[in-house]
Amino acid sequence: WGNAFDAARANTGESGNGATTPVGASPTGASPYSAQDLAGNVWEWTTTIFKSYPYRQTDGREDLKSTENRVLRGGSRNNDSAYARAAYRYPDLPVGYYGGIGFRVALAAPGSYRNR
Repeated sequence: WGNAFDAARANTGESGNGATTPVGASPTGASPYSAQDLAGNVWEWTTTIFKSYPYRQTDGREDLKSTENRVLRGGSRNNDSAYARAAYRYPDLPVGYYGGIGFRVALAAPGSYRNR
């Protein structure tokens, strides 16, 4: 979207919706790769342990058995646009329940770096 926020492109506090929406409810917010709802709607869990940058895959932050805080990204319907950015990371423990947190199922494309 560039550097200007547009409430019509994401389900955030500014949209005034207050509830989760189905994937694709904001079609003008699609990424150049057609990914939907990467900003707003619900925070998305990552497998990464919340640690300071710089990121180093070998520093233990990808330990799937760890009980430390994990990184959430994308903001939710309850947050304003400052949190609905790919660069914003929020730490939380992967326990309990909150309706503003979810996850995205993704698969590496054939021939991508993870399949080499």
